Amino acid sequence: MNTKQTILENALQFFASYGYDGASMSLIARETQITKAGIYSYFKNKEDLYIAVLDHLIAFHKEYWIKKKQRLKSASNEKRLKDSFIFSIQTAVKEPALIAFWQMAQISPPRSLEQVVTEKISASRNFLLAYFEEMFEAGKAAGEIETPHSSLTLAHSFYCLIEGASLKHVNANFPDYEATLLTIFELFWDGLEAREADEWKIV
Repeated sequence: MNTKQTILENALQFFASYGYDGASMSLIARETQITKAGIYSYFKNKEDLYIAVLDHLIAFHKEYWIKKKQRLKSASNEKRLKDSFIFSIQTAVKEPALIAFWQMAQISPPRSLEQVVTEKISASRNFLLAYFEEMFEAGKAAGEIETPHSSLTLAHSFYCLIEGASLKHVNANFPDYEATLLTIFELFWDGLEAREADEWKIV
C-alpha cells in the first residue's frame, strides 16, 4: 500500500469514528506516521482529504458492481439479488468504518461540503438503483418476479432493505447474522409473488 492509500485508509477510520469535525489532520498524520506537511503534499486541506476518501469509496464500489454484473449475467435474478444483498451486509461486517462513514456522509455531511457530498452520494445511489432496476426488469421478463409494482419502486425498496440491514449491523450485531440475512432476503423475495392490486395498497 502506497503512502497516499495509507492516508486515505486512516482518514476513513478517523472520519468514521470522530466525524468530520473531530478528525484532525494531526491525528491522521500521527496514525499514518507521516508529518502533516507530508499529508498536505497529497491533499490541499481536510476538505480535499474528505472528498478523496468519499471518491475512493464510490469508485471502488462502482467498479465492484460492474464486475459483479459480468460475473452473474447468466445467474437467476433471485441469485443475483441475494448475492447483492449478502455482499452488502458482509461489507458492513468486515468494514464497519466504511459503512459508518457512508451513513454519516448521507445524514450529516460537513457543512462546507454539503452540496458536493450530497451530489456525489446521489449519483452513486442512482447508479446502484439503476443496477437493481435492471435486475427487477429482467426478473419480470423471465417470469421470476410478478408484482404490480414498478421495477424502479422495487429497486428503491431493495436499496432501503440493504441500507437498513447495514445500519442495524453497525449499531448492534445480528445474533446469527448469516441465518438472519437469509431470512430477510427470503421474506423479501417471497413478497414478489403475484397478488391482487388492492392488496398492495397502504391503508
